[in-house]
Amino acid sequence: EIETLKIKKGLAESEKELYTVKHDTTTYEQFKIEAEKAIAVQEKNIAELKAKIAKEKKDVKADYNKKLGELEKKNDELKKKLADHKDEGQEKWKSFKAEFNHDMDEFGKAFEGLIEYDTK
Repeated sequence: EIETLKIKKGLAESEKELYTVKHDTTTYEQFKIEAEKAIAVQEKNIAELKAKIAKEKKDVKADYNKKLGELEKKNDELKKKLADHKDEGQEKWKSFKAEFNHDMDEFGKAFEGLIEYDTK
């Protein structure tokens, strides 16, 4: 239960980072820095949950590992999308930022759902 609380704290920190990405950025470079921080927090949360799951029963591990694998893939996709984005003007920037923030929100919801599943 203590580990679950640590993970929930990490999730709260991740959500704080996501809020920062959404509301406190005006330029792509600033956005990129904040988004990279949020992605790093997400990676840490996944790693912590993986370590906790390693102690679970075999059947429980398989289910969690599958879900964590999906989250890792999404996080890697976010990292790649951020790295591949080119500054191509204000309209494309606004579109990219909105889409990226949506994807970050979806990741957060998926991770939160996994945490809630873990505490049942």
